[in-house]
Amino acid sequence: MTPQTARHYKKERAEMWKAYANHPRSFTTHDYQHAKNALARAHILTQWDERQTDVEIAGAVRLTWEPDYSADFEDLCGDCYDPRVNSDISPPRLERQKKAFLEQINNEGVWGLVGEYFDGNKWQHADSCWSFVGQDAHDYEIDIKAATLDAAAEYDFEESAS
Repeated sequence: MTPQTARHYKKERAEMWKAYANHPRSFTTHDYQHAKNALARAHILTQWDERQTDVEIAGAVRLTWEPDYSADFEDLCGDCYDPRVNSDISPPRLERQKKAFLEQINNEGVWGLVGEYFDGNKWQHADSCWSFVGQDAHDYEIDIKAATLDAAAEYDFEESAS
């Protein structure tokens, strides 16, 4: 394990245990694969660090945040604030939560996270996920990075250069 991978591993483990400490009942026996999951994430993050750049060189990867212009407030809410679905929460409280959510959207915006790789000529879309309120996509970010690294690995850079 490289020192960089070890740093990522320790950080991932710390975050997982912090989540466990805050919500121990939400974890089941299969969630104790934390070490395995943290190591897999650490390897992805290390590979990403080695290739991440905005410099246009073949094989480079990057993440960009883009405004989500197609986001719809009712779609973002889903049934989270519907009293018929959430009968254990009072309708006035649901209404307050819905107003707070709208305020958060107005303050932080709605975004998409896009993973791209450079093919030697232009940036190519590899993966994306949309409708994030604010720019916090930690759990999705690792998946987009992994998919982008996979897409870059599948691309034949030498053939495109000729």
